[in-house]
Amino acid sequence: MGHSLRTAKTNTDYTKWRNTNTSSDGCVLCQKISLREFTHWRLIANDFPYDRIVDKHDMLVTKIHKTEAELSKEEQIELFNLKQHELNDTYEYIIEPLLSIKSIPDHFHLHLATVKKEF
Repeated sequence: MGHSLRTAKTNTDYTKWRNTNTSSDGCVLCQKISLREFTHWRLIANDFPYDRIVDKHDMLVTKIHKTEAELSKEEQIELFNLKQHELNDTYEYIIEPLLSIKSIPDHFHLHLATVKKEF
C-alpha cells in the first residue's frame, strides 16, 4: 500500500483498471454519468476513492475534455465560484495530485473529499 490514499483492496482494483484501460477505450471521465451539472463543470463519482482517508469522494471535471492549461476564462471563473460557494456544503477538501502521478492528465479534474472523522 505504501503512500497510497486508497485501502489495499481499492488500490488493487485501481491498479488492475490502470493496467487494462487504454487510451483507445476513450476518456473514462467523459463517459461517467454526472451527479450534478453546472455551466462548464460537472460532478462525477470516483470509482476508486481515497477510501483510506475519506468518507465521501467525488470529482469535479470539465464538461469538455481539456487540460488545465486549456481552461477558458469562463471555466476558470465558474471554478472559482464553485470553490467559493457551491462545494462548501458537501465537501471539506479539494485534492489535486501533481501531474507526475495523475492517471488521467489530459482531462482536468479535481478530487472533492470529506475526510474520515478519525483523521
